[in-house]
Amino acid sequence: MDYKKLYQIKYIFLVLIAGVIGYLVAIPFGDFFSSSVVMYCGNGTDEWMKWVFPKTSRQRPVPSIHPGPLSAISFQVALAKQGKISLEKNAYLAEQIIPVTVTDITHEMEKAEAYVSIFKKGAAHDEYGTFKYVKAGNSVVELEAPNLNGEFEMRLYSIDHNYTDESFVMSVPFTLSGAVDYNASEWAKTEIKKADEMGLIPDSLRSADLTKPITRAEFAAVSVKLYEKMSGITTTPVKINPFKDTNDQEVLKAYNVGITAGVAADKFAPDELLNREQAATMLTRVFKKAFVKGWTLNADGSFTFNYTAPPKFKDDVKISDWAKPSVYFMVTHGIISGVGDNNFAPRATTSAEQAANYASATREQALAISVRMTEKLDSTNSSEVVPVETQPEESEKPPQNQGNSTEQSQESSNTIVGIWQTGSMTGHEYNAMSGTFRYNSGLGQRYNFKDDGTYTSSIVAGYGSMISITGNYTVTEDKITFSNQKGKVSSDYGDTWKEGNLLKDETYYYAFDNSDSETYLLIGLEDALPPLDIETNAASYFLMDE
Repeated sequence: MDYKKLYQIKYIFLVLIAGVIGYLVAIPFGDFFSSSVVMYCGNGTDEWMKWVFPKTSRQRPVPSIHPGPLSAISFQVALAKQGKISLEKNAYLAEQIIPVTVTDITHEMEKAEAYVSIFKKGAAHDEYGTFKYVKAGNSVVELEAPNLNGEFEMRLYSIDHNYTDESFVMSVPFTLSGAVDYNASEWAKTEIKKADEMGLIPDSLRSADLTKPITRAEFAAVSVKLYEKMSGITTTPVKINPFKDTNDQEVLKAYNVGITAGVAADKFAPDELLNREQAATMLTRVFKKAFVKGWTLNADGSFTFNYTAPPKFKDDVKISDWAKPSVYFMVTHGIISGVGDNNFAPRATTSAEQAANYASATREQALAISVRMTEKLDSTNSSEVVPVETQPEESEKPPQNQGNSTEQSQESSNTIVGIWQTGSMTGHEYNAMSGTFRYNSGLGQRYNFKDDGTYTSSIVAGYGSMISITGNYTVTEDKITFSNQKGKVSSDYGDTWKEGNLLKDETYYYAFDNSDSETYLLIGLEDALPPLDIETNAASYFLMDE
């Protein structure tokens, strides 16, 4: 017998057995065999679901077998295909939590980090969505469905990081519906989703490109949603539409509530774009209306902010005076911020900037601001908006005859003669020769009732729009009648004027409010009947210093 040859055969056989044993041992204990075993896979982002999958499990290498030519021998170990999964139903809603029943998972599968994952129908093994590792035995795991519609599969794999048919165990088909694809910038999508959940997205913006500039009509709709959310009050449209250029029900709701006005008495300009300072101011009005007692749009000038202002923006000089309090109020509460380099970009100041929609507020910005206001502002912040404590000097005047009236229905201390204002209007100058005004900023109305029975009035609607009215007035008992009225209209802050529409004679109820230390003139709205109330049917005017 050739013992030498026999020993060679035994040696080869023993080496072969040792190699197989070494391979099997290396699978669960690979860390002991190679310093390159532990591999951190980082955070992966799936291209269709945009999910993040933090997988930190270990890759298990196949160790080399030595010595000699035996290292070329390959070994393949079959992976277990045990375990089952099932779903309660075959159809779910997008972003719904889906419970998955998992059964018969072995301890070996748990060690190998078996997992359940959502896949698009027919997707490759490595095109997984959200996933959950499973434990040995029977259990229920929950996975959140993506914000997508279509056909999908729930799959079970016996080992992680082996994206092949070998590790695939089974799948259960299901469908998803109801997904909403927000057409918005990436930075805005989280807040847009919140806005949707809070009921802050009006129907007019549901399928719109939210990256585009927002119009006045769209902004009115956003304002209505925000007001209803903050106040808990359902709005209704005004019964008589004052505007000739829109029948939009959301605009009429906003007007009825008193959180927006037209650019003129009968014009709203629904398609006009808003800039950033206008958006900040208009949404601040929503907060005031919801939480500040006694505040109305007409009486806005009778209130002021009481908060610690933040540092000014570098382009503070470009922010209109009437917008600054609202802009910095919003900044103080972390609701709005600048555009970079400590600039706010409040409005376009050149024709080139206007053409490029520079500083235009966007739809997604308006919705994001609404979300932040809902989260960060409530009735506790109402103390930051307080009535103006004005003490106008009493001018000594001889008794007046109240226009052309032969009757006096009020005490001598309550005379209608004088300058009365509602809102905030600064830098106004009246030109008696032209019968027009020039102004710097503000929003509101000013009456100048003279003792000869004539009056002048300026109405500032914002954004450079202004109406100048002259005429006669008479007062009898509790009514004031305006007659012989002529109007002019300006759209450039009073630099140029054109003739307005002919005005008919009008009669309104009026009264004086002496409930505070000051006297206010109340003039009823159209068709208003006594008693007059600034919350429901009248505008309030305070007496100005001459």
